[in-house]
Amino acid sequence: MDNSIRVGTAEVDITPPHLGFDVGWLAGGHLPRKAQGVRDPLLCKAIVFDSDRGRCAFVVCDLLVLAAKTVDESLRRAAAKTPLKPDEIMLVATHTHSGPYTAPVFGADDGHTDERYVAALPERIAQNIEAAWNGRRPARLSHASACVTRGVHYRRVRLKGGGQINTWLAGRKPLKAQMLGAAGPADYELGAIFAEDDAGKPMAALYDFTLHANARGGVQHSADYPAVVQACLREKLGSPIASVFLPGACGNINPTASPDDIGRILADSLAGMLASPERRPLKPPIASRKTPITVPLRDLANAHKEYRRTCVEWGHGGSTEVYEREYNFLVAEGAKDLTTPLQAVRIGDVGFGSVPGELFVEYGLKLKERSPFPFTYAVELANDYVGYLITQEAYEQGGYEACTLRSSKVTPAGARQMVDKVLEMLTGLWAS
Repeated sequence: MDNSIRVGTAEVDITPPHLGFDVGWLAGGHLPRKAQGVRDPLLCKAIVFDSDRGRCAFVVCDLLVLAAKTVDESLRRAAAKTPLKPDEIMLVATHTHSGPYTAPVFGADDGHTDERYVAALPERIAQNIEAAWNGRRPARLSHASACVTRGVHYRRVRLKGGGQINTWLAGRKPLKAQMLGAAGPADYELGAIFAEDDAGKPMAALYDFTLHANARGGVQHSADYPAVVQACLREKLGSPIASVFLPGACGNINPTASPDDIGRILADSLAGMLASPERRPLKPPIASRKTPITVPLRDLANAHKEYRRTCVEWGHGGSTEVYEREYNFLVAEGAKDLTTPLQAVRIGDVGFGSVPGELFVEYGLKLKERSPFPFTYAVELANDYVGYLITQEAYEQGGYEACTLRSSKVTPAGARQMVDKVLEMLTGLWAS
């Protein structure tokens, strides 16, 4: 057993009722939904990797998004409780569409955000990081990947004569032009780092998968398919293994199966990967780098109202008013750019590159292809929330993500700058 690597895990319930707050409202749609209970708990999960050659931590919350002020305060408190530095911690939202409002987007401004709940999160998150740090024990690490195609689809289609439309919008009315198939690729890779103790018992699975966690819907709090993954994996292995989900570049990748089906499929794959003798052992170094970047916002003087109109006419009741309101918030703010953090993490010869928005899959595949690491995984919605990070083609062709809203405001050039900078950071980690 190589005692130079130590791993600690912890999880804590952050469902509003568990913390003493009302069930409140559910974010994740154009309009708020009044919560009517809890289907499965929202969790904050932390996993710490510590060695004589570096350390890092991944902290994942079953929330739609995390605003920068929540992240910064959480990491400040965690750094006061542990030797971990803020630059060594990646704080990620799983993007479940069945959790509370935690940032200003789509209805959060009308009393649907419980500010007391948001204010309570940083201490809860920091305490969980502390618990993971204090629970470190010797472990051996390995990496494996698998191909999972069921339930995954690229959510934009091309139309003859030009233009693109989102699949859920296209299904609302008869098409005005012939459909020419999916407008882009999907990423079917399920990648995982496993930690086992000195007896070979599985301790944790840190896994990355490129699929929106919006399969559940409904009016109850739910962590969506990641909750099913953990329950099924624990049942299969007969152990309390921690499963920590990192969302890949799934800004334009949606589920076509139920969360229960998706969760079982992923759990089966993870269990098979864990049983495989072809897992690759991982050794230090372990390293993490974080850096700020300033990127341009879309030109509001040329706000692509035609895109918004086109999207709205395919939409449903209330969309027009919601979109106009979101756009007007941007006008009132008047910002020309924003500054936000990027992060790159190395665990042996596996790299992770994170951005703070909903990254289109094309960028995630670019990150994989150009990274010097043998295996690289994109992580979206880390350390902040800046909305969709879309391609130039998608911006020009229209559709939901091309609408200029608070949840879709960064220019395609800004998105490219983020990915290029993450690639530069990964290259530096590999070289060092």
